[in-house]
Amino acid sequence: MQTQLTCPQCGTPYPAEVHQVVDSKRTPQLKQQLLNGQLNMAVCPQCGAGGQMATLLLFHDADHEMFMIHVPQELNLDQVQREQMIGQLTKQVMDEMPAEERRAYMFQPQIMINWQTFMEKVLETEGVTPEMIARQKKQSELLQTLLQADKDVQDVLLAERVDEIDETFFAMLQQFVDMASQMQDNQQMVKITNLRARLMTETAVGQRMEQQQMAMHKLSREAKEAGGLTTDMLVKHV
Repeated sequence: MQTQLTCPQCGTPYPAEVHQVVDSKRTPQLKQQLLNGQLNMAVCPQCGAGGQMATLLLFHDADHEMFMIHVPQELNLDQVQREQMIGQLTKQVMDEMPAEERRAYMFQPQIMINWQTFMEKVLETEGVTPEMIARQKKQSELLQTLLQADKDVQDVLLAERVDEIDETFFAMLQQFVDMASQMQDNQQMVKITNLRARLMTETAVGQRMEQQQMAMHKLSREAKEAGGLTTDMLVKHV
């Protein structure tokens, strides 16, 4: 549904799309928006100010029998108001669902106040565990530190925490490249490029990725010269 907002920064009125129900099977596109951090985002078209809107959000995943509702603290609801709104939202979802698909677990939704805990539960349905989330957080912090550190500090960090540098770490590094490119931040781009070059030559995962890239380039060149890709070429390069 749409709601009308007024920008608190510049006073511009504008419409925003609000979703209160995300069902993994019925609305997979909303789940993807949720995972990408794009669900229920409101951005002023005039000044660009905005963020995530505070609203009740029900998440349902039938395969994992997960039926939970995030209740933002920003809504400042008392217990009666909270129970009424949760009851109304639950009833709305149940009424729209075929009777044969209703299950007992839906009558007792999990109530989540903390957004991080809510998202960790959603990520579990994608096979992402809290341990994986914690590792990625440490990797992100390490990447930020490496980009700001001088060579001596980088030497120490790479020696002590080289086990944290894997394919996921390089994927994060690529995201930083993309952001710096979009913002045309040449100074940051130089730092990222230099760090990437060092990691590609000094870490085992970087060396392996570089070899894979070289093999792909060689395969592509041979296929182009031969007028197409053949099975023999694939076998040779694999």
